[in-house]
Amino acid sequence: MEIEALPREVETVALARAPTVSYASPASRPADDARYAGLVVAGRYRLERLLGRGGMGEVWVARHLVLGTRVAVKFLMATRRGPWARAARERFRFEAQIAAQLGPRSPHIVAARDAGEDDAGPWLVLDYVPGQTLREALARHGPLSLEAAADVVDQVAAALSVAHAAGVIHRDLKPGNLLTAPDPRGGIHVELCDFGIAKALHLEVDPPSDLELDSPDATAEGFLIGSPAYMSPESAAGLPADAQVDRWALAVIAYESLSGKLPFAGRSLSEIAARRRGGRFPPASEVRKGLPHDLDRWFSRALAPRPGRRFASSEELARTFRRAALGPIRRRSLPRLASPPDALSHDEGASAPELG
Repeated sequence: MEIEALPREVETVALARAPTVSYASPASRPADDARYAGLVVAGRYRLERLLGRGGMGEVWVARHLVLGTRVAVKFLMATRRGPWARAARERFRFEAQIAAQLGPRSPHIVAARDAGEDDAGPWLVLDYVPGQTLREALARHGPLSLEAAADVVDQVAAALSVAHAAGVIHRDLKPGNLLTAPDPRGGIHVELCDFGIAKALHLEVDPPSDLELDSPDATAEGFLIGSPAYMSPESAAGLPADAQVDRWALAVIAYESLSGKLPFAGRSLSEIAARRRGGRFPPASEVRKGLPHDLDRWFSRALAPRPGRRFASSEELARTFRRAALGPIRRRSLPRLASPPDALSHDEGASAPELG
């Protein structure tokens, strides 16, 4: 029996090794969720309902009492004292600064609008995206159409181009960190979120980045960061991260979005790692009949074990993916295709990203 990579929800993040956490947020236990609805944060954000909770944080939908708009408020859950508390707060502040400075530069990055700290702990106000994560969309509707997948890749690549040009590597790109919503034309709008374990190289890019960031302490060399199913071979080996780790993850997302499967599977974790290092995975056209063979060649390059053999930029990755998927003339729909883009219409509410 084969298993698909590592469990998607498992993350080998340094902060995940912290001792038992205490909630620095309105809801200390799931049973308290309704009790804290109506709580006002910073005198202007009234909490309405919980969107999601993870090991390091939780997100609430809130109403701005002055502007009347909806926002998403993210709270940090961390230890009260000790080195893990300091590291968690540094990371949270770093995430807020990245989202605040990169968000206005791209419509495909969730922007931070406010941040602060009170008796409950640190909080961060983000744009509210009324939709669902790509993870949820795939679970509910199945694989995407060729055109929808190309739209997703285009938009995520655009977000990565902005981040990489500013010297920021996301390091945890996965369907759970991609928020989707219907766009006015009936397609899919995608926004990248959760820069909580990002790496800043803003002082090393040319020309120098204008970001002003309080970078947290560097992760120890050889320590694994990210979500294993979307981790590149060099990341899995504990090597320093660069832009290629994000492009690899986007290629895995593209494969999964079209085929419904992760590219690397095996009967053991060591077998999976060996296949990833060797670049051995089933052609997408065999996993889902009707996919163009040009995509098989595209995935072979995008998921090449050696970074130097992959696409040199996010723009090139997206441009060549659209050409491989759709060709110079729009291809016919695949048989038994999953829901068209408008079928990704969303509930009245929205979903939170996968929280560490």
